[in-house]
Amino acid sequence: MSTSLEHLTAGLPHAPDRTVTVFAPDADHRPAGGWQVLILQDGQNVFEPERAHVPGQHWRVAETAQALIAAGRIPPIVIAGVDHLGPGRIREFTPTGRRNRGGGAPEYGRFIFENLVPRLAREFGTRTDFDGVGIGGSSLGGLATVVIARQFPGRAGRLLVMSPSVWWDDRVILERLRRVNLRPPPRVWLDIGAHEGARAIADARALRDVLRTQTTDLKYVEDPNGHHSETAWAARFGDALEWLYSGLLAVVLVVAFFSAGCAKPQPEPHVVAAQRLATPFSLDSFRASDLDGIDRSVSTWKGRVVVVNVWATWCGPCRREIPALAALQTKYQSSVQMLGLLQDNVTDDVARAFGRATGMNYPIVRSNFEMESKLPGILALPMTFIVDRAGQLVAMFASEIDSAAVEAEIVRLLPPSGR
Repeated sequence: MSTSLEHLTAGLPHAPDRTVTVFAPDADHRPAGGWQVLILQDGQNVFEPERAHVPGQHWRVAETAQALIAAGRIPPIVIAGVDHLGPGRIREFTPTGRRNRGGGAPEYGRFIFENLVPRLAREFGTRTDFDGVGIGGSSLGGLATVVIARQFPGRAGRLLVMSPSVWWDDRVILERLRRVNLRPPPRVWLDIGAHEGARAIADARALRDVLRTQTTDLKYVEDPNGHHSETAWAARFGDALEWLYSGLLAVVLVVAFFSAGCAKPQPEPHVVAAQRLATPFSLDSFRASDLDGIDRSVSTWKGRVVVVNVWATWCGPCRREIPALAALQTKYQSSVQMLGLLQDNVTDDVARAFGRATGMNYPIVRSNFEMESKLPGILALPMTFIVDRAGQLVAMFASEIDSAAVEAEIVRLLPPSGR
């Protein structure tokens, strides 16, 4: 069966339009009731390598779906990738707002279910019923998947939840799910990578435990090789897609198996490791003024290892990791330069007070779209980028850091005399 990849533009009144990329089977083979449809967040990263936040590192959704359909392992389905809005991504993927950041998920859910789902039905012959619609995403997109499924009950019967940002607002999603369950119960794939850190794994397990009684079928996976990255999500996507659409009727817990209230011991999570870029690129043009008006740029720090940490005052994992970064700044002094990239709209005085309270002993600059466009993408908060002594971005951490892992990257890039 032939398939196509098409692009359309969609949006809500008084909101920016966005691109939606649609993988669709040949219309001549459309079943009488219409195609099932899976809608994925962060559409830039799922189909096309040149549009991925790290060029070349995309989910390969079209290739994977086509292979599974051709092998008869899933029925033909339509998959739509919805582009995020760049600087608006955090707002529209989160359930609550703090200091004007976040809290836009209900509006985003209305876009999905009141605008996009009907349009896909009109233009591609997809279903609009509970069993015919699935939604999915990773990181904040995974959180958004659960949030809007709960906010709009009975609209999506299959959920693909990869490496969800359960930490948002002190794990508020767990409390909300305990108060109001998913209804009717959907079929859910939930996963996490073993290299995403102990807290991320604990959060995923907590979400699994809450969802256990709220789903018709649940598959929970801890990927022993998984990082918080598009590459890791691409590697798991085929298994997730097949499980969600193959008709398997069982609760499968891959790493942790529970029966009659008894649990097998769970393996200790791995230390979060850096994701090293296959092709480093220059950050010479990355520059901004800090809170004191001093110009800061990667180019002026050549000869040092530069560590750019993206953070916000409302981000719990950010608060936890800043003291470790400050300790590394003290330890390596002139061999390393830490830089705090603030994604927050608090006043300068509030930002300075926060820096003092957390022991931040390095400059703070405010994030903006121009600066973020020079990075390969901000997948989550916190996020940390490692720049070598020549000004080349070589590695990143897309989660709360482990101090030893960051130090290992620093030491790897320093000459013997600077270690």
